[in-house]
Amino acid sequence: MAAAAGHHWDNDAIKCNLSPQEILQGLDAFALGLVLAKYYIDTVQEWGSFAHDGVSYCLAHLDAHEVVFEGEKDTYKFIVTYGLHCFAKDDSEHSIPVAVRDGRESRQVDLERYEASKHLRHIIEQLHVTQERIYETAVDKYFTMRLLNSKSGQEEPYKVCLAMFKEKRKLRIHVTSAFFPRDGKEGSVDNPVNPKTLKPGKGFQYLKSRRTSKTPLTNAAAPKKHSTEEVRERAPLPLG
Repeated sequence: MAAAAGHHWDNDAIKCNLSPQEILQGLDAFALGLVLAKYYIDTVQEWGSFAHDGVSYCLAHLDAHEVVFEGEKDTYKFIVTYGLHCFAKDDSEHSIPVAVRDGRESRQVDLERYEASKHLRHIIEQLHVTQERIYETAVDKYFTMRLLNSKSGQEEPYKVCLAMFKEKRKLRIHVTSAFFPRDGKEGSVDNPVNPKTLKPGKGFQYLKSRRTSKTPLTNAAAPKKHSTEEVRERAPLPLG
């Protein structure tokens, strides 16, 4: 997907050309461990698909992938993964009666988050170009940008929360959540980010210093690990 001026992105529909029965068959196979993981890491690597009102929706855009950032002296290759909260939220205005598990919790799909999540891979791949400023709080690390919300038809602040760490000798980026903040939440229209009150995080800006430093990334920021059995249980489930 091409970026518009000012690093804004438009929404494009991504739907799998599969019947609900074919999707369920594929998910059953994945749950039984018949699909091999692409990377030896402890998190969901393939999210499958889900069906709602006779329409099949693909989550392949949130599958694990690699991204390479070129520095002046070094090249950094990260394995990128995406968490459940990037496309799911219970009891929201755009939640639907389809739940997805990630091994730790079950959440309803939020179609607003789902549509916006289609741009996450491109956003992450362009971090070295956009140079988004990553901020750090006691809870998480995040950056905000403007993104066209396909539900409202308006450009709104879009908050991307992520962790950067080292796992099994591999550099990792895990996007824990991504959403349009509202109701006074930090980063929303009525509560914009104030750089003066936030600590700059050791996120993408940290890579610039690593061009001339051998200081290693640590596992301190890594999200809670999944067991092998937990990682396999993530099939979308229709709710009552």
